[in-house]
Amino acid sequence: MVLAVNDAFEEVFGYPAEEIVGESLDDYIVPPDRQAEADDLNENVADGQLLEAEVRRMTADGIRTFMLRDAPIDSTDGVRGFAIYADITDRVERERELQRQNERLEEFASAVSHDLRSPLSVARGRLQLVKETGDEDSLEAIAEAHERMDALIDDLLTLARQGQVVGETMAVDLERIAHDAWGTADTYGADLAVDDPGTVEADPDRLVQLLTNLFRNAAEHAGEQPQVEVGAPADDDGFYVADDGPGIPADQREQVFERGYTTDHDGTGFGLAIVEEIAHAHGWEVRVVEGDAGGARFEITGVEMG
Repeated sequence: MVLAVNDAFEEVFGYPAEEIVGESLDDYIVPPDRQAEADDLNENVADGQLLEAEVRRMTADGIRTFMLRDAPIDSTDGVRGFAIYADITDRVERERELQRQNERLEEFASAVSHDLRSPLSVARGRLQLVKETGDEDSLEAIAEAHERMDALIDDLLTLARQGQVVGETMAVDLERIAHDAWGTADTYGADLAVDDPGTVEADPDRLVQLLTNLFRNAAEHAGEQPQVEVGAPADDDGFYVADDGPGIPADQREQVFERGYTTDHDGTGFGLAIVEEIAHAHGWEVRVVEGDAGGARFEITGVEMG
């Protein structure tokens, strides 16, 4: 039972003293999934132990992370506790973001050292062959190696951006954005159909990147002259990009979003990882299923549509 709270408690948790005093504090601030943890902490205090623990607690504005320091106080009517809650939510979020940045940096360094080495080796070997034999046919292989390096660098730089952050969002015409993205993708003679999907609340630049990578994926894997469609599902939950190619086997549909995963010798393996990263940065989800035409259908859900 709460005997007293200070002004800082009222400000941080949003509960006035007259509402809390005389009540069980846990009933107000302990989330249901943390009740067992709170019970253990209470038992430790009752046993006379000093406590310091990172805990998640409910405030009037939502769940936040606190550092709890709890000291038992002996009294004539039993053991009481003196608890101090320090809000560390912002610090924890900064630490998590730093960890995410470190992970991206490690992946970036790994990709640079591993994935760029192969086309560099090809270029060196072919260049040496040209020097030794004068066979200019090898120049085409050198050019292809450089094009692959350009593609890898473009994708790596995209992944190196703050993946969890988007710029200002606005209601954008998905049909117009789809045609803009189509114009920037190497679609190899594919055809695009946009079925009036409406507007999307999004960062326009990042949405263009997302669609460009989905279009490029369809062009590279859906066979010759694939048909690519952008539309909204019947329940209006988000939008989809579908093709009429061979599709993606069910046992590979999770793997395709992994960084560096590719079944195409010429692919970078980063395009769909970029798609997932941009989707998550908006608070969306992305998955791949079998489309109506038997090809791959990428569904982006959790989208605010208009």
